[in-house]
Amino acid sequence: MLGRPDEARQHIAAILDKGAYPASVVDFAYNLLASARPDAIVFTNGDNDTYPPLALQAKYGIRTDVRIVNLSLLNRAEYAMRVWDGWDRPRPFTDEEIRSLYDDWSKDPEGLSFAMTFVRTLLERSIDGTWSTPLYFATTVAPPHLETCPNALRLEGLLFRVTPDPKPEGDGEPGVDMERTLSLYRTAFRMDSATDLSAAWGPKSAARRLPQNYAAVLRSVASEAARQGNLDEVRYALGEAIRLLDFLGESEMSASLVEYWNKIDPDAPRPDPPVKSFR
Repeated sequence: MLGRPDEARQHIAAILDKGAYPASVVDFAYNLLASARPDAIVFTNGDNDTYPPLALQAKYGIRTDVRIVNLSLLNRAEYAMRVWDGWDRPRPFTDEEIRSLYDDWSKDPEGLSFAMTFVRTLLERSIDGTWSTPLYFATTVAPPHLETCPNALRLEGLLFRVTPDPKPEGDGEPGVDMERTLSLYRTAFRMDSATDLSAAWGPKSAARRLPQNYAAVLRSVASEAARQGNLDEVRYALGEAIRLLDFLGESEMSASLVEYWNKIDPDAPRPDPPVKSFR
């Protein structure tokens, strides 16, 4: 559909109409979009974090100020040029600049994919002040992409925001905006579908895999809360994460969080076991 954005939006909206995406996947997409600050660019990883957000934008006009850019497709110069079509914000590069960047990369890749060369070039513009739009990686993005990002990352909801700061040596773990992330989780995220007994929770389904990201985010929030000495938020975040993992039947992940909780907050009351589980 490259070069035909209106037709692409019609088709992807039709997929949503036909119920091809489980509710938990659609809500994850909504929550991903909700995590972004205005006019952001969000780099995604695969099908389930790319097309459902695009479908919500196309069908319902939700957060059309956010541009979703798939890192796998970004390895194609044609996609790198056409992904901005229909976005009523300034483009980060002209077509001529992208062709030049691709030609230079193809002569000397230096071990990086074109997608990450593109991202790094955009980050350089962000640092020198010639590009001001917020830049994010989805939390679903593969670790190798995050590791090759030279900038420090900061967790905001379901996204890692790229900061202007260099990545600390010897500590590549992203920071955490605890206040914003908890506010999103408590007041903006759609979470009911993450524990919907009527969903198809097969072991290989996206409906089961994507909600595990909430638990990972909450684990990071709990770690930051513990660092700040805020045991109330530690208990809230870990309690929510364990409740979700127990529902999903992820007993090993849940046990790992309980062990961590016992170390940092041994006197805390524990959440009740789930009354129901899909298993």
